[in-house]
Amino acid sequence: EVELNIAGLHSALGVRVTTTEGEDGASAAGKRTIEVDGTCLGRTLGLPKGRMLLSRILDEAVLPHSSARRVLPAAIGAVLRTPPSESGTGGAPPRGEDRMLRSLSGLVRTIQPSVSPRDLLDCLDAVAEVHADLAGEGGKETIKSMLGVQRARMELLHAVLSRGNEVCLIPGEDSGNEWRRKEGEFMTLLSGGGSR
Repeated sequence: EVELNIAGLHSALGVRVTTTEGEDGASAAGKRTIEVDGTCLGRTLGLPKGRMLLSRILDEAVLPHSSARRVLPAAIGAVLRTPPSESGTGGAPPRGEDRMLRSLSGLVRTIQPSVSPRDLLDCLDAVAEVHADLAGEGGKETIKSMLGVQRARMELLHAVLSRGNEVCLIPGEDSGNEWRRKEGEFMTLLSGGGSR
């Protein structure tokens, strides 16, 4: 019954888990791949109840950690594609967004189990992709305008950057150079310069 409920949560969030069979034909020995449909997740997070759902299942650790950490980059992309406030000109964020962003920040900051370097790199890719999409539509969107004056959005990206420096730059990790490059690109976008 638990597996059915988790499958329902996966479906609502656009998460697809596939398992390839191992060498002996047993799926238990195989590799799990988790993909997130950003469009489906964006639709879910576009609703206050969807934002509350994600927040609750992260806070209560209902969603398996392996799924939650793959939802993270797509959720950041979905959030940044929406106006930072309900009125679009400042003010309160959309209902449930602050709680959801704090839950995502908690996921990023959690040390055990930790997010992987790939998850954090994908988060920076999601920010750059949203920036490129919005700038490509003739808009003058910048990272600063996507963040608005919403503290929770800024805290989440700060958590990603801080945790990335801890996780990606440890000796023996191959992701160090890629992290430094993407972090530099992010800082360039944040300062208002350059386009990807």
